[in-house]
Amino acid sequence: MLATILAGGLLFLITVVSAGGISIDLFKSYVLPFLMSAFTLSIFWVFLFVRHKGKLPAFDEAEPPKDE
Repeated sequence: MLATILAGGLLFLITVVSAGGISIDLFKSYVLPFLMSAFTLSIFWVFLFVRHKGKLPAFDEAEPPKDE
């Protein structure tokens, strides 16, 4: 997740240098997908964390079947 944000920031700097300024088209094409991916990964991480803490009963881990 952090690597995705770092890659987006680095790609933003590269687009600014290559375009000679801030280009909205390049930002939308190259940087925005990285930021959207990082946002999606952070939402996924929140659900995993909350599930692990047991705060969402609908997402409880399934208990293994007991031997009879």
